[in-house]
Amino acid sequence: ATIEVDTAHVEYESMIIDVNGFKSGLGTRVTREKVDTTVIVPFGGSLSFKQFKFYDTVDSIRCRAKDMRAIASLRRYEGNRHLPQLSFAVDVKSLMTGIKREFAIGIKSGHFDITSHLRQKKLKNPQDTMASKKKVRKKSERDIDDLDMTVDSGLKAVIKKWDIKGTLTAESGGFYTYAMPVRNRLKNIDLTFNTDSVVLRDLDYKMGQSGFVINGTIGNLRRVLLGRRRNNVLTIDFDVKSDTVNINEISRLLLTDASDAGAVTIDNVEDLENKTSTSVAVDSGKTTAFMVPGNIDADIRLIADNVIYTDMMFNDFKCRICVRNKVANISNLRAKADLGALDLSALYSTMNRDSIQFGIGLKIDRFHLDKMTAIVPALDSLMPLLKNFSGIVNADIAATTQIDNDMNFVMPTLQAAIKLSGDSLVLLDPDTFKMLSKWLIFRNKKRNMIDHISAEMVVENNQLQLFPFMFDIDRYRLGVMGTNDMAMNLNYHI
Repeated sequence: ATIEVDTAHVEYESMIIDVNGFKSGLGTRVTREKVDTTVIVPFGGSLSFKQFKFYDTVDSIRCRAKDMRAIASLRRYEGNRHLPQLSFAVDVKSLMTGIKREFAIGIKSGHFDITSHLRQKKLKNPQDTMASKKKVRKKSERDIDDLDMTVDSGLKAVIKKWDIKGTLTAESGGFYTYAMPVRNRLKNIDLTFNTDSVVLRDLDYKMGQSGFVINGTIGNLRRVLLGRRRNNVLTIDFDVKSDTVNINEISRLLLTDASDAGAVTIDNVEDLENKTSTSVAVDSGKTTAFMVPGNIDADIRLIADNVIYTDMMFNDFKCRICVRNKVANISNLRAKADLGALDLSALYSTMNRDSIQFGIGLKIDRFHLDKMTAIVPALDSLMPLLKNFSGIVNADIAATTQIDNDMNFVMPTLQAAIKLSGDSLVLLDPDTFKMLSKWLIFRNKKRNMIDHISAEMVVENNQLQLFPFMFDIDRYRLGVMGTNDMAMNLNYHI
C-alpha cells in the first residue's frame, strides 16, 4: 500500500504539523501464522518528505526536517517468533529539534541506522525483591550538585523494555543552550551507540574560539538515564586533540551564572551553526563557584598546539584531567611559551559547597616575572612588591587553600611554600633606585639590576615568612629576612 500527500497542515490540541511532498509505503508477507496474534509477522515500510515542521504550542517543542527518507522493518529476533526486532534507516538533508528559547540541536547530511529488540525478562528471586524494597536510600546533600540526566517516564519505559543499538554519521551539526551561550559546532560526526554507551570517532567539536577532535567512550548511560539510585555514575574516557583552547572563554562559561544570559530562538540548522552569543552575555552574569558533579567519572587526555590564558599564548600543551567523587584533578600539565615554560598539577575538591578545597603544585622555568601573577593571582596579595619586579625567574610553588562561592581564595586558610630564583632582575622602581643609589653612594648610579637572587618563603596563618637570603647590588652585599601579614604590616631586617 502507498500514500502520497502533496501538502498537509494538521492541528491537534497544542500540536501543529506541516508536511510537503510526503510519500509512504507499507508491505508485509502473508502467512498462516497470522491466526496466532502472538506471532511476529514481518513487515516493512518507508516514508519520505521534502519538508516537515512540528511545533507544540504548550511545551514549545519544535522539529524541522528537509529531504528525509526513512525505511523501517519488523522482524523476528534471532528467529524467535514471539520476540520482535525493529530496524530503522534514515537519511536526511537537515534536521533540527529543540525547545524554543532553551535548547536546540541539529545536523546536516545525516544518516541513522538503528536496531532494537525487546529485552528478555529475567526471573527474579522473591527474597531478593523483598530485600531490595527494604533498602531505600535518602537523597544526600552531595547529590544536589549532580547532573540530573534522568529521562521522562515514556523514555524510561522504552529503555527498560528495549535493547537499542545503532550508528549516526553526519557532515556537520551544532547545538545551542542558554546555559552555555556560545557557538557549538560539530563536524565529521561518526558515532556508534547502544542503550548503555556511545563511542565517538574523530568528532570535530568547536566551542566558541576553542576546537577539539574527540575520540572515546561515554558509558553507564542506562543507569544514569533511568535515574538509578546506585552505580549511576556517567563514565567518560576521552582522548582529545586541539589546535586552539581558549581557557579564558571556557572558564567564564563554567564560573558564570548564565541563567540570565538570554534566550535563544532558532528556526533551522543554518541558524544553529551560525548562532554566536558572545562572551559579553556570559560576562554579565555573576561568577559562582563551579561544583564538580558527583555523578561524573571522567578521564580525559588533552594535547593542544595553542592555549590562550589571560593575555598569554602557550604551545605544546599536554595534560590529563580526571574527575571522580566531586573532585577534579589536573596532572602532568606541561606547556611552553615565549615567556617561559611551566609544569603544573592541581586538585579541586567540591565535596562540601561551604568548604571548597584547592591545591596546586607549580614549577616555572625561565619565566618573565611580571607575568607570574597572571598564573598565580594570590602572589599579588602576598607580595605586592612583585608588581615592580621584572626579569627572568625560576619558581617552585606548592599551595593549598579554601575557595569561597565567588571563586576567591580564603586567605586565612592559605598555606604555601615558594622558592624563587632569577638572574638580571630589576627590583626597584626608577625613583626609589635613584634615591637609594644616592644615599648608599653607588658606583654605578644608572645600573638598576641585581645579578642573581634566590629566596624561599612560606605562608601560614595569614602571614608570609621570608627566610634569610643574600644578594649583591652595586658595591654592597645585603641579607634580608622577615615577615609580613596580609594587611602588609612589614617586619623585615636588612
